[in-house]
Amino acid sequence: MDLHKKAMWIFVGAILITMVILASVSVLFIRANYLNLESNYVRSDVNLVSKNIDSEIKNLKSNTPDWGAWEDTYAFVLGEKPDYVEVNLVNTTFRTLRASFIIITDKEGRIRYGEGYDLISDTPVPLRPDLVTELGKGRILTQTLGSGTEGVAGFISLPEGPVILSSYPVLHSDYTGPAQGMVIIGRQVDDAEIRLLTEGTVPVLSILPFDSSSTNPDDRALLAGTGDAAISVHPLDENAVEGKKILRDIYGSDTLLLSVQLPRDIYHEGNQTLFVFILLQFGIVIVLGITGMVILDRTVLARLTAIDSEITVINENRDQSARIKITGDDEISRLAGSMNTLLDEVEHSHVQLVAAYQSASQANRKLKLLSSITRHDITNQLTSLDGYLSILEKKQPDTKLGAYIQGAVTAEQRILAMIQFTKEYESIGVKEPAWQDCSILVDTAIKQAPQGNVRITNDLQAGAEILADPLIVKVFYNLIDNAVRYGGKITTIQFSPQESGNNFLIVCEDDGIGVPADEKERIFERGFGKNTGLGLFLAREILDITGITIKETGEPGKGARFEIIVPKGTYRFTTSGITIQA
Repeated sequence: MDLHKKAMWIFVGAILITMVILASVSVLFIRANYLNLESNYVRSDVNLVSKNIDSEIKNLKSNTPDWGAWEDTYAFVLGEKPDYVEVNLVNTTFRTLRASFIIITDKEGRIRYGEGYDLISDTPVPLRPDLVTELGKGRILTQTLGSGTEGVAGFISLPEGPVILSSYPVLHSDYTGPAQGMVIIGRQVDDAEIRLLTEGTVPVLSILPFDSSSTNPDDRALLAGTGDAAISVHPLDENAVEGKKILRDIYGSDTLLLSVQLPRDIYHEGNQTLFVFILLQFGIVIVLGITGMVILDRTVLARLTAIDSEITVINENRDQSARIKITGDDEISRLAGSMNTLLDEVEHSHVQLVAAYQSASQANRKLKLLSSITRHDITNQLTSLDGYLSILEKKQPDTKLGAYIQGAVTAEQRILAMIQFTKEYESIGVKEPAWQDCSILVDTAIKQAPQGNVRITNDLQAGAEILADPLIVKVFYNLIDNAVRYGGKITTIQFSPQESGNNFLIVCEDDGIGVPADEKERIFERGFGKNTGLGLFLAREILDITGITIKETGEPGKGARFEIIVPKGTYRFTTSGITIQA
């Protein structure tokens, strides 16, 4: 047998062996990767549903303190507010809170008020007997009264089906006791609630009772897992896959099982891809093998190998500025040139994507925060206004309606204040930061802010400029407004400049009662405070646009002291038309 035939038989044998190896490796690894991808996809959906559940629980928990820590509720439980239910617990309240039931008990666990509500038919219904029975055991009351000002929120597994509830002790509006009972707001986990929990996914969702002593070993293994290990995924058949996760109730017991079923689209797509991939491999091996016997030579192979090596290095190093070295003037060199052009476009696109992502992230954060701030507060005020106006309508033309009318007006004013805040917050970061004179900003804020008998001194030198959002004047306005409102027997407010290393400090201090040590950071949190709780939060957000920070460093009892810290590069001094950049 001559060398040509030997080479042919060796080549055919090599092709067959290569095809078998490639097919085996493809089946082994690609199918395993698709199964792993399917499991990750199911776990992702289970986690998404779990997050939706947590969001629903947090939503309930954020509303309950407004009803528990309220003087009207406190008085009602003590029997001193006979019109409490008529004024506050109207149908609008249930619709606004999306509550299936609201229960108010005294400290002995006796139900002072309890009403169910059908959110679909929009009508009141009696409380579920199994829920009343659970309340009679006293466990919820004991846990709620023992929670301080935290309250209790989560699932309860009941014979007629699970419910989500949040309970909070009945306290004074300043969150002091003694607690006189508890307020419970809850929702039934019915079909409507299931649809809400599966928003953004396409699973078949079930929340079932769980008993570790009678379930299968796979489900019992979930009790010991954490994170993704706490989610079990297993195929039901060729067309469906199931993910399961244990849910704990408010007592900390594993009583519910979350089950999410999905179609096995990824699995079937993987099988199809695997079949096509194997056929493609066979075709490529045969074509390349036959043509390689004719046209392959050392020069072509070496140059292609060199290009492949450079692409691998670029990929491994993630160096977007690296390019392929081009040699010669033929198809291979033009291929390398095209790849370099593609790399240029990829690098340019990456820069644009990073910039777009950062802009979109900031905009999305602002929109989410705006929605979070306004939704809860405006809803409560509208509920209060609805109650007062309902009374006004029933009592008309009685002339003794001044208190009710005043209550409605007060609620409307607070709503307007909150809406005004949202308008201001939407403006943050919309316009480009600009250089602004600190002294002029303080003078403008002094003219706008209420001062009473307080003397305000502006020692900031003219020409000291900072690079900040155009809404920066709101920062100084809020500092003055807060000092006048909450400073006690305050007589003076002073703005002055200081230097601290490479930073420029704008100091606002007064001679009022100061800020307690444990509240120095909390006063900048959204909702903390005696009024709307938004002023200092808004101030920090405005300053953060250009990297400026603010903190309170005063001594409690001797006055508040706020330091606005302007970093190097965002302040400068202008004198006689000459600008000195820091």
